[in-house]
Amino acid sequence: MDLTQSFKKSELCISAILLCYTALTILFTTIEAVYHSIDKGSWRFTEFLINYQGGYVRRGLIGEILYFLKQRLNIEPILIIWILCILSSLAVSWILIHQFRKGNLSLWVLPLCSCLSGADFLRKDFTCYLLIAAWLYTYSKKINTPFKLLLINSIGILLFNIHEASFFIVFPFAFLCLLTEPHTKRSYHYLTILIQGIAFGIVILNKGDTTIARKIQDSWALYYPNPFAKELITTIQSIGWETEKTILMHLHENFLRSSFGIQGWFSKPIVWASTFFIIPNLLFRKYSFTYRKESVEVRNFLALLIIQFVSLSPLFFFLSCDPVRILSYWTISTFLIYTFIPDKIGFCYPVCLRKITERVQQFIFFRQSLALSIAGMFFLCISFTCTDVKDAFYRSIVGTFYRFGECLYSHFWG
Repeated sequence: MDLTQSFKKSELCISAILLCYTALTILFTTIEAVYHSIDKGSWRFTEFLINYQGGYVRRGLIGEILYFLKQRLNIEPILIIWILCILSSLAVSWILIHQFRKGNLSLWVLPLCSCLSGADFLRKDFTCYLLIAAWLYTYSKKINTPFKLLLINSIGILLFNIHEASFFIVFPFAFLCLLTEPHTKRSYHYLTILIQGIAFGIVILNKGDTTIARKIQDSWALYYPNPFAKELITTIQSIGWETEKTILMHLHENFLRSSFGIQGWFSKPIVWASTFFIIPNLLFRKYSFTYRKESVEVRNFLALLIIQFVSLSPLFFFLSCDPVRILSYWTISTFLIYTFIPDKIGFCYPVCLRKITERVQQFIFFRQSLALSIAGMFFLCISFTCTDVKDAFYRSIVGTFYRFGECLYSHFWG
């Protein structure tokens, strides 16, 4: 068997692993929902139930649609959430596999990064990834510029109204691309940046308050007295948190929480460095050692990985305290951008960053076996949380199987 056939077989194997892992994640979450009664007040669902019944507010678009369907057609919102999350997660898995194979990139890295969601697909994240892919696909196509302008602005506004974090995931880099396009299209691109900036500003200014949060919860209490008639649920209440207190809380949770111990200070930088080391080595493992050390494509990918980390740094440091979720944003957004618009990356980053990536490129590919060993450790036994040893194991692949096996055992025989 020649090397090409070997790679094709391994690609099919990795594709199967990724899709099976996604399917098992869905199955396990369903089992947990059935046997542990994930009710409508769970944070998994209430994130989707924020609506506009207290006025226009961030993150409210999906919830308003769900409220309309419940109010007018009596369609169960939880059913819609399940369907949306299942279809989105499977679609994103398929898109990544398709784009990797199209770009002749190694699929070995995908099962590793699929674990970054912590075996929890009941979130808005996959819906956002799907829309980001649509945005990038539209931007990459040579179609009529006014129509393209309409499409990418519509998708962008939709993303901001689903979750404001999507701005940090893709739009800083997208703006760099728009600013470096040919001069003949510059007026359209300035208009796009202006529209997207205004849309994001409107979303941020309407961040919500306690009164709006109370009205949102009361709107659902009409249909579900338990649990929405009780105290404000944290996920809904969070839209009313004051900005300064929110930033201080996230800084404390990320770096100062006493339960993390000494490893809390070092775990995140170690995980970030490991991610930066593992991903390129696995992504370009098909190519020769010389190619990986000298290729412009590899250099562009490293630059993009740095740009995306900087773009997401507000979420990493003080706007979120969910490291697993933000790591997913970092890796998956980098993959989507690199596979949809690879030809635009080299023109977008400054000269100083090019010099940095050249040095990193020479250094980072000298021990691929080490990268594979670290990746295997993370893939099998340790999640990218790493702030708590028990949680780090529980969120890994082995830990995921163990956790749900433990749940089933305690239900039937415990």
